[in-house]
Amino acid sequence: MTEELLQFATEKQAQYLKSYIDHNSYSIVAREFNVNESTVRRTLKKLRKKATAQGYSPKHDMTHIVPEGYSVKGVSTLYGDDGKPKCQWVKSSKDKTQQTLDVLRDAVSDIVEGVKGAYRPTSIETECNGDLLCVYPVADAHLGMYAWREETGEDWDSDLCAETLYKTMSNLVAKAPPAKTALIANLADFFHCDSNSKTTARSGHILDVDTRWARVFRIGQQCYRQMIELALTKHENVIVKSAIGNHDDNTGVALAMMMEAYFGNEPRVTIDVPINPFSYYRFGNTLLGLNHNVKAAMLPGIMAADQREAWGQTRFHHWLGGHIHHQTFHEFAGCTTETFRSPSPKDNWTHSSGYRADRDMVMIKYHREKGCVGRIIEPIY
Repeated sequence: MTEELLQFATEKQAQYLKSYIDHNSYSIVAREFNVNESTVRRTLKKLRKKATAQGYSPKHDMTHIVPEGYSVKGVSTLYGDDGKPKCQWVKSSKDKTQQTLDVLRDAVSDIVEGVKGAYRPTSIETECNGDLLCVYPVADAHLGMYAWREETGEDWDSDLCAETLYKTMSNLVAKAPPAKTALIANLADFFHCDSNSKTTARSGHILDVDTRWARVFRIGQQCYRQMIELALTKHENVIVKSAIGNHDDNTGVALAMMMEAYFGNEPRVTIDVPINPFSYYRFGNTLLGLNHNVKAAMLPGIMAADQREAWGQTRFHHWLGGHIHHQTFHEFAGCTTETFRSPSPKDNWTHSSGYRADRDMVMIKYHREKGCVGRIIEPIY
């Protein structure tokens, strides 16, 4: 535990480290910051681990630090007869997370600049009903997934997915009542993959991917933009909220940031960038939550804890979720949860695993005082 570790430390880690250097005691540090001793030990252990990953661990004769964005892949040390290191080889590789972020930055930065404020504000002539809210859940579109008919029973690629999403959204908007407010609820995994790696970032699950990631992202952002524009033809205000998925953790953020830039001059559109995995929206007597994959039984308590005031002021509490690609509905004390079908067909893994859910998209209608008062279902064949 030396001051050299400060260069790797967060603000909190630096505070604990300085105190530990002064007192050489975990318990004293814990009392100083009013935390458990285990918290101090765990925090400083993470700091040492981070430093080691970048090549700094003096007790192992590792003192050659790799640049930020890289991590140590291996260290080979040649020791002399005196037991001291004579020379050392440090192998490093670019951090996988950083690689993903770099791909995102390269693919998105120029496009964002090109579309910033590009949408010209429009007006709506239809008289809208302020007591109604139309919610358009978009669950597990997995745009960028590839399927082969001989293997899965149906051909599928990015272009077919975008075409299906636009057509289905268009039909739902046409059948929806002229509610003043629309909520487009992106329940995550809008994209099938986050980068050219063709795997999920968390589990490394191998994916069937349609062509290059940059092309998929270009098709996806155009489709997403068109879906928002469709909602603007019927509703005075359009709010876009998103959950955080396991297939497009980073791409989902980039997508929201692009829409935020594109519709920047349109006061009728509000885009929320997904940072928190739990997103909420209140409409009159109803409190809605968006989440991708937390188990249904946990969600009522999470909403009550996160939204204490809003929970007490509303009568209806409802979660919108995805991840499992089929329809479920659970009713708990004071709260209901629902998952939705995917608009996309099965890839090879889901087909081989025996999943056979139908496909559709829905529009759910809420009344300011009465809560959910109906829905429109648009089957996809």
